[in-house]
Amino acid sequence: MAASASWGWTSAAIRRPARTAPSTSSHPFHFAEAEASASPEELRTLLAWRPARLGHVIWEDDESRREIARRGLCLELCLSCNVKAGMTPSGFESHHLKHWMGVQGPKISLATDDVGVFGSPLSNEYRLAAQHFDIDRPGICALARQGIDAIFGGDDEKQRLRDIMWT
Repeated sequence: MAASASWGWTSAAIRRPARTAPSTSSHPFHFAEAEASASPEELRTLLAWRPARLGHVIWEDDESRREIARRGLCLELCLSCNVKAGMTPSGFESHHLKHWMGVQGPKISLATDDVGVFGSPLSNEYRLAAQHFDIDRPGICALARQGIDAIFGGDDEKQRLRDIMWT
């Protein structure tokens, strides 16, 4: 269940009855993707659902940022989508990946919203991160490994990925 203000829902409160998954669910949420969906109440409600992963994470407030870091949530960040859609003030260099890379706690998983629309496969997202945030190859490999614990897969699959990803 990916809840997003872009689906026409203006308040997390009206989605509350639809949320039936247990609090230990690993369902991701689009989180503060649009500025209009980033009210403190909206963010508190979505965090109260205890997601393991959050997508986009652009417009969150300081309290939400601290809570995300404290919980060590996995953040799915879409570089080219956010830049091409004008969600960053000045291109890749102002993308919030830079902020989150300097925060202890959360895991980062680069993602791509829609290759057909934004024209950027996942490998290109990693290239963009390396280029614009001066990340070397070992850093890119470490970044790629961060999202393993938040995948929709069991412990065996997570371990398989850990074993094959640049160990």
